Amino acid sequence: MALCIAGDGGTTAGVRDFLPFASSPTHVQALLHMLETATGRGPTVLPAALDFAAEKAGRRSLIVVLSDLFDATEASVPALKMLRSRRHDVLLLQTHDREELDFPFDDPTRFLSLEDDRQIEAQPRQIRESYLSEMRRFLEGTRRELARADVEVQQIATDAAPDRVLLTLLKRREAA
Repeated sequence: MALCIAGDGGTTAGVRDFLPFASSPTHVQALLHMLETATGRGPTVLPAALDFAAEKAGRRSLIVVLSDLFDATEASVPALKMLRSRRHDVLLLQTHDREELDFPFDDPTRFLSLEDDRQIEAQPRQIRESYLSEMRRFLEGTRRELARADVEVQQIATDAAPDRVLLTLLKRREAA
């Protein structure tokens, strides 16, 4: 297994950290540690990171991508489809904070972007229905488009333990 963490910097455009392929028990522990300690900061150049991962993977591989797919370029979905067209088995774990999905806010709130300096003040009660409708539209549209390219999408909450999520998904895929 290998791990490529996308970001806005690093030695390769779009890659913040990379753990090369290996198959030892200590490697799995290192991979899980990287997942548990990774933090979302700054903009992500996911298409460049996916190109990097495809190059490192070489022949047909299982490529697991963790992303919310909120990118400014809208190039992430085509990049995922490109991986599939290269005959890689692609699994997207579409990650979102529970508050992004449930929008439980009531009082006037300042929302801060994790990727840049943007912020917005809003009355959550006034925008809740349109926000939730737009979020559902985005998630379903992404799922439909990727399903047409035979890319599996699994939605997970950011507070889920990475080891449990990966083990559950890999067991399910092994049984299929």
